[in-house]
Amino acid sequence: MWQIFLMYALFGSVFTVGKAALAFSPPYFLTAYRMLLSGGVLLVYQWIKDPSSIKEARKWGPLLLGIAFFNVFITNAFEFWGLQYMSAGKTSLLYSISPFAAALFAYLLSTEAMNRTKAAGIALGLFSFAPLLLNPWQQPGSDMRDELAAEAALAVSALTSVIGWYLFKSLSSQSALPGAAINGISFIIAGVMSLAVSLLFEEAPPLSNLVESKFLLAFFYIVLVHNLFCYAIYAKSLKSYSVTFLTFAGLSNPLFAAITGALILQETVEWPFYIALLGGAGGLYLIFRGDEISASQKATPR
Repeated sequence: MWQIFLMYALFGSVFTVGKAALAFSPPYFLTAYRMLLSGGVLLVYQWIKDPSSIKEARKWGPLLLGIAFFNVFITNAFEFWGLQYMSAGKTSLLYSISPFAAALFAYLLSTEAMNRTKAAGIALGLFSFAPLLLNPWQQPGSDMRDELAAEAALAVSALTSVIGWYLFKSLSSQSALPGAAINGISFIIAGVMSLAVSLLFEEAPPLSNLVESKFLLAFFYIVLVHNLFCYAIYAKSLKSYSVTFLTFAGLSNPLFAAITGALILQETVEWPFYIALLGGAGGLYLIFRGDEISASQKATPR
């Protein structure tokens, strides 16, 4: 269990470090090269360990493509694009709407029952984010429309993350593919997607930016911590915990992001952050109670 909260502590720090890296590189360019590098590392490792697993992956092309698109490309590229216009703490907190999306998807996919308590929890969690959206934390000199677009991008990122992890868990249960192979292939595919978008819509950063020590430190930190370490823990945790539980535990993520943002970037935490965090926690509690009620009703003979 402690590994999960360590993972989210590190995930939270990535928002802060990523914010620093964006001072040197545009978001899609940054996403492309960290995905290509980390994907290459994972595939080389998996090829040395078990070459047959790479060949086995050919049978699961559609699912791998879905994971790459939803769980890696959209989730990471939109997250870093939005991070340009918002603080690390707010970005991480908005990303935390994913537990409520997970509960809704579980209901729509008929994997979990819905009752009034759970519905109230989802509503409370979602409405608690309203003050955060209505009281934007604009960056100095930024346009209000940029931050609103960033909020929308983060909402999409949170939703696609849930879809992607459901696809990941589905592939893991249907095949013998190890997490390193799934992540490696999906990282490479998503890296190519991000690079294509970067070439079309972004200006390449000057070479002087890419050899700057601060950028290199941030870049390799994100690759090692986010792409290699945290993704591996999450993939392994899916074998023991549900996507819904893991996304619920992710509500600790904004706390770590806010702390590191305040320490490293001197970001301030406004009152809507605490309202969203407390409301989200209350919503999650009601969702858990709703699950307990559903479980007890199933267990009670009629």
